Amino acid sequence: MYQTSNGSGKAFSAIKWGIMALFIWAFSSCSTTRNYTYLKNIHSDTSFNDLVSKDFESKIKAGDLLSIKATSLSPAEDDQFNKAAAIGNGQGEGAGYLVEPDGTLLFHRLGRVQVAGLTRRELAAQLQQSLLGYMKEPVVTVNFSNHRITVMGAVGTPRVIPMPEEQMNLFEALVQSGDIKEEGIKDRVMLIRQDNSRKTIKILNLEDHSILTSPYFYLKPDDVILVKADTKNTEAEQKRRNIQTTMALAASGITLVVLLIDRVFK
Repeated sequence: MYQTSNGSGKAFSAIKWGIMALFIWAFSSCSTTRNYTYLKNIHSDTSFNDLVSKDFESKIKAGDLLSIKATSLSPAEDDQFNKAAAIGNGQGEGAGYLVEPDGTLLFHRLGRVQVAGLTRRELAAQLQQSLLGYMKEPVVTVNFSNHRITVMGAVGTPRVIPMPEEQMNLFEALVQSGDIKEEGIKDRVMLIRQDNSRKTIKILNLEDHSILTSPYFYLKPDDVILVKADTKNTEAEQKRRNIQTTMALAASGITLVVLLIDRVFK
């Protein structure tokens, strides 16, 4: 084997360590430094006034699909009642009760019942009273079957979320959708709301505590949440990562060559 001089050995050693440092930097710097934070302008214990009430109750309207279940101290009657009522409504068992354009629905043994304008609790109480002649101590539960929230865009899992009750806040909907992705823009979340024939588009800043007092914090049926992605930063980040990957591969190849040369000339 050839013997390298002390100077050559030091040169090889310097090259090796330099390339190894480049290799480590290329991989360690691949992680992103972007950091979006919810409610980031709250820095200490805080109380808020004028919060939007969470006790809002939706009024039943034409076109709603209701899930209505009656139970009592007579299980046989319960089973017969719930099955017959669903089938008699023409929706199929378990499908729910469609509120007709005139605001009524067809209910087993009770016939046509006016429900439009009532809340879920009001309708449940009314039905319990009406069923006393047929069931022993009936208990009625009413939920919405076709109320939903749509979450789309830069979230973990874009989805349509069922909303059987009145209240769901914005953060709950986002968590159920896998939260906003790293590239999602938290300070410009779009909410699209349909009120009768009017459509409202609202831009919400989830980084600011004012969202907690916003009338849009609690969602309504058929609301659409759209989280846009920061495409400029995403493209720049992808280019940066591509460059770093190329440099890492090049550093790996050069390191291998230098190690082989160093081994041959030892």
